[in-house]
Amino acid sequence: MILPQWLDHYSFAQLAQDRGLGVWGCSEASPFWNAACLSHAFRTVLAGSTYDKIREKANRFGEIVKSNPGQYVAAREIAKLAASGYAA
Repeated sequence: MILPQWLDHYSFAQLAQDRGLGVWGCSEASPFWNAACLSHAFRTVLAGSTYDKIREKANRFGEIVKSNPGQYVAAREIAKLAASGYAA
């Protein structure tokens, strides 16, 4: 379950939910969660097939991230820009 606290986190929560990596808990009330919407989100996440699907996708995503860490991707892109002579 994803509980974003700041505005920029909302897009990450929505993206994760869209990709099937989690459930945005209380999207209609974020960041002011309450027991009713949290219990609904917990029930959604813990439902047998939903939990298994989220876990499987999260594990696959984790393997992708481990094999190509973001800081290395960013460094390669910066190096490409520097080598191309591109000036913004």
